[in-house]
Amino acid sequence: MIVGPTKTLFMDEISTGLDSSTTFQIVKCVEQIVHSTEATVLMSLLEPAPETYDLFDDIILLSEGQIQYWADRSKPYRYISVAEFANMFKRFHVGQLLENEFSVPYNKVRSHKAALVFKKYSVPRKELLKVNFDKEWILIKKNSFYTFSGLFVLKAMSNV
Repeated sequence: MIVGPTKTLFMDEISTGLDSSTTFQIVKCVEQIVHSTEATVLMSLLEPAPETYDLFDDIILLSEGQIQYWADRSKPYRYISVAEFANMFKRFHVGQLLENEFSVPYNKVRSHKAALVFKKYSVPRKELLKVNFDKEWILIKKNSFYTFSGLFVLKAMSNV
């Protein structure tokens, strides 16, 4: 369950122990949340099914501790070793820019106070409890007709 204004989710191996159909349904649900709330999800999956793979907007490949990023789907795939890929990226202007940016220590004074979490929970526990209770209450009210009518049928049958 996702509660609160989450803009970024990091999900690791969510498909472990699940069949491909269940994994597809979960990823489809996350995709809908991402597109409706303009959020970002970084999800790791081990060998997803093709229909699940097609749900992703972007793919990052990890190999031997290195990131491999295949952006141009119009060209045929050709194997590039991890070392070759890492060296090519470091020579690329984006790689050089990132290396320059990461070489300078981050100045924490420039951080916006709202960007950092200073509490264990970003949403107070009472508010989380209230949201969960409200959700359960709606489900109880929604299904109450069936519950009470089921009880009525049982009582009517016991009088027979």
